[in-house]
Amino acid sequence: MGLLTAAHRVTADEAFAILRKTSQALNIKLAAVAALVVQGRDDQATPRPGMPSGAPPSA
Repeated sequence: MGLLTAAHRVTADEAFAILRKTSQALNIKLAAVAALVVQGRDDQATPRPGMPSGAPPSA
């Protein structure tokens, strides 16, 4: 969560909420979303405006 708190200037609770919402929107495990963030691929893991719920991350 530290990566999200630094990159998006949010609290730890807000960072966890981002991870949780992204996990639910993409229908993948929260740990997988966190792994994408750690790998430096948070642009693929974080939902963007207009991205439908359950849409796969862009390549």
